Amino acid sequence: MERMGRYVAFLRGINVGGKNLILMPEMRALFGSSGLSHVETFIQSGNVKFTWDGTDLQLLKIKLERRLEILLGQRVAVIMRSLEELQDAVRNDPFMSVSTNLPVKYYVCFLEKIPEHLPELPLRNEKEGLEVIMIRGANVYIVSHEVKGRYGFPNNFIEKELGLLSTARNWNTVQKITGIH
Repeated sequence: MERMGRYVAFLRGINVGGKNLILMPEMRALFGSSGLSHVETFIQSGNVKFTWDGTDLQLLKIKLERRLEILLGQRVAVIMRSLEELQDAVRNDPFMSVSTNLPVKYYVCFLEKIPEHLPELPLRNEKEGLEVIMIRGANVYIVSHEVKGRYGFPNNFIEKELGLLSTARNWNTVQKITGIH
């Protein structure tokens, strides 16, 4: 049984590369008409904060995925986290211990579930400049180093290495969603 309260839905692949385009007023309306209240969206990449008084988060996830599929004509994965869980992650900032003089970006990949098998860390993809520094529950924390003038995006790497569906967000975005900077 889930606890009533504030949640965040991270939608995989929304408004990225011209695919699965949805305007934020439409997104808020879809979530509101699904029985959720205090619906807020953050940037255009599919981040929705809401209040919910239900008891089965998995059932809500399936309902939202079905409604998004009807609206967009293809499946969109929804990965949920409680706002409290996200706030705890930000307060216990896994990137505080990263020491570098080089430009980096920080990401978190939200997995569909906790991995059964954890890889030895740090897990690296040198070509993309990606380094997994921590896996805490179903959240994977990644440092992206600049390679040839660009930063690697971790989602495909994480899905391949862990064999689980994932959606990645910049750490700054997660901090903004939680209201903790």
